[in-house]
Amino acid sequence: MSAIATAAPGVQAKAKLPALEAGWRILLKLGMTKQGLDGTISTAPARPRKRPTNPLQAGIDTFLSDCLHLEQASRTSLPKRYTLYLPLLLLPVNFTTHNVEWQRLYAGLDDVRKGQLFQTIADAFSCAGQHVTHIAINAPIEHCQDTEENVLRSPSGLLPVWGDCGPSGLLDGKVGNPGAADFDAAFWVSTVQDHGIRQMWAPKWTMFSRGNLSEKRRILGTVNKGQRSVMAGSAAHEIENMQVLDLYVGIGYFALCYLARGVSRVWGWDLNPWSIEGLRRGCEANGWACVVLRVDDDGECDRSTISDLVSRLRPNVHLRQEDRIRCIAFVGDNRWAAKVMRTIDMECSQQLGAEAEASQTKFQHVNLGMLPTSVASWPNAAALVAPSGELHVHENVQFSDIDQKRSEVESRLTHMLSRQYGQRCARVAHVEHVKTYAPGIIHCVFDVEVLDIE
Repeated sequence: MSAIATAAPGVQAKAKLPALEAGWRILLKLGMTKQGLDGTISTAPARPRKRPTNPLQAGIDTFLSDCLHLEQASRTSLPKRYTLYLPLLLLPVNFTTHNVEWQRLYAGLDDVRKGQLFQTIADAFSCAGQHVTHIAINAPIEHCQDTEENVLRSPSGLLPVWGDCGPSGLLDGKVGNPGAADFDAAFWVSTVQDHGIRQMWAPKWTMFSRGNLSEKRRILGTVNKGQRSVMAGSAAHEIENMQVLDLYVGIGYFALCYLARGVSRVWGWDLNPWSIEGLRRGCEANGWACVVLRVDDDGECDRSTISDLVSRLRPNVHLRQEDRIRCIAFVGDNRWAAKVMRTIDMECSQQLGAEAEASQTKFQHVNLGMLPTSVASWPNAAALVAPSGELHVHENVQFSDIDQKRSEVESRLTHMLSRQYGQRCARVAHVEHVKTYAPGIIHCVFDVEVLDIE
C-alpha cells in the first residue's frame, strides 16, 4: 500500500488510493472526511487548539507553543495548582517537579527562557482579569536551618522568580533590625478573610497561612456545632473592656480577630520585626491604631518610649475612636513579657496615679499560638493572665496522647498559677481539634480556665 500524503489544513493532497474499505479506515484514523471523484482526498481544516481554562496552565501552554514550538502532544499534564494574593502569584513547592516530563523540561530552561515562561504566565492571568506583578515559588517553614532553629518563622525557602520582591539584603545591613527604609523598599501583599479582616505581610520575610480558620472563627464567635467560642459566656460590655495578650502574634492571625470581635486592646509579642510591621500595617488597614516598641536582648525597653505610650493610654473622653490605641506590639523575646509589663505598670502608677487601671497588665485572654509547642511561654502566661482569665494553649499532640496532654497542661499550669496567686488552679474547659498536622499528630488548642481552688 502506498503512503497517503497529507497537507496543510484546507490544501488538497493527491495520492494513489488503496482499496476503498482500507482507505476509509485510513481516512478515519487521520481525521480525513472527504474523498473526491477524481481520486483525491482532502483533509478537514484543523480545529483551533483549545487553550486550558486554568490561567497557570494556559500561560505554560502558550510558552511551550510560542516560545519552544513544542507539539501539543508535549503539553500534557501541566502544573495547575497555585494561590493568588494579588498582585502575587504563589506557586506550590512542587511546581518545578510536577511530573517527570515537566521536571526535565523546566530543568533545561536557561534564565532567559524562565523569564519568558513567567512573563507568559503573568500575561495569562492578566487576560483572565487577575493582574499579577510578582511570582514566587513557595516553600514550607523549615524547622531547622543548619543547627539553628528557625525561631523567626521566616520563609527561608521562598523563591521569587518574577518581579522585584525588595532588596536581597537589608538596607542597614542588620538582619534583626530593619528600619523604615527597609520596610518601604519591601514588597507587601494583603488578603481579606473572615469578617472583612485585612491581613498584610512581606512574603520575602514572613510566612502567611490561610489555615486555622476554625480557631479564628472561635475568636470571632461564629462557631459551628460542637465548638466552643473563645469568649463563651462573656457579655458584649465585658468583651469591650477586655485586654488580650498574644505571645506569638505574628502578622496578627488571631490578634486581628480579637480586635474585630471588639476587645479593648491586644498586646502582642514577636521576634520577627517583619511580622510586627505586617501586624502594624494590618491594624492600620482595618482602622485600628497600633504602637510598636522594641525590646532588647536584656529585656529593656526605652523608658521614654514607655513614658510616651502610657501618656497615650491615659483615659480621654475626647479621643476619637480611630485614635485610640487598639494594639501594642513588642519586637522582642516574649520571655521578657512579665518584666516589661511590670515596667509599664510602674509608669502607669507614676503618671496616672488613682486613674491607673489595676488590671492594666492582667489579661482576660492569653493566646499561645506556637507549634509544635508553646511550653516556653507558659511561665510568662501564668504570670500575666487575670485571676479569672483564660489561656489558649496550642500544641501538636499524638491522637492517642490527647488526654495525657490535657492532664499535663492542667498540672503544670496549676503549679505555675499557685506560685503567682496562691489558691488558684488550671482547668482545661475544652480541647479544640484544629487540624491534622502530620500522620497521627493533631494541632490542638487547650482552653484553660483559671479558677479558685475549692
